[in-house]
Formats: sequence, structure tokens, C-alpha cells
Amino acid sequence: MTAQERTLAALRTDILSGTLPPGTQLVQESIADRYAVSRVPVREALQLLTSEGLVQHSPNRGYFVTELSVTDLHEVYALRRILETHAIAAAVPALTDADVALLEELAGAVVEASDLAGLTEANRRFHFTLFDAAGMPRVTRILRQLWDASDVY
Repeated sequence: MTAQERTLAALRTDILSGTLPPGTQLVQESIADRYAVSRVPVREALQLLTSEGLVQHSPNRGYFVTELSVTDLHEVYALRRILETHAIAAAVPALTDADVALLEELAGAVVEASDLAGLTEANRRFHFTLFDAAGMPRVTRILRQLWDASDVY
């Protein structure tokens, strides 16, 4: 794994877990020190997170963890409803017995989760296994971005 990939994963985790809450300014030098990398992988990670919508760049001010308003959240959930319905409708007819068995196992993990982090991760695995079965990688990629945008809330 490259320094940029490690930095991207660490920043994404810190944003989605709330360690870096919405509105937090992301200073490249501080992030580089925090993750023990140079500013180049930090800059690359911030650019990717900006393209995903988790981070916003304001010229002459810097990078900030994206803040979503209630209106933004309504839009995210409306888009999720449309795309998830489409993906599930495409996935269900294509499911094999092995897929169904895996989904049952993953649903069991959701029920058995003992804390919020475990529940969130198990729920995400269940849903994205189903979305992946639709065979529509662009839809799945957009759904990941929408889930990431709303997870911190």
C-alpha cells in the first residue's frame, strides 16, 4: 500500500468515524505530521476525498470536512432510495443459492452486532454485497459515495 493509499484510508476513517467532524479544517502540514507522511500524499488524498464529496476545498481558505445540511441529507437519501431500489431490482433475479446463503450470513451478523460500529460495518457489508450482485459498478460506486457522505450523521 502506498503512502497516498494509507493516508486516504486513514483520513476517510477519521472522517467517517467522526474523529474529524464536519466543518473541521484539514491543514496539510498537520495531517502529514499526524500520519507521518509528506505533504504530497496528503494533497493527493484530499483531492480524492474532495471528488468523493467527503471534503470541500475553498480557495484561499483550504480543505474542510464537508458539512451537510438537513436539505443535503434529504437529497442524499432520495438519491440512495432511487439507486438502491434500481440496484436491488437488478440484483435479486441474478442471485445464486451461494449469494443467498452469504446474504443470510451477513444479515445474521447485523442482528448479532454488539455495538454501533459493528452494526454499521455489518449493515454496510450486507447492503453492498447485494448491490454488487447487480453487476453495475458505477451505481455501486455512487452508492458508496452517498453512504460515505451520510455515515457521519
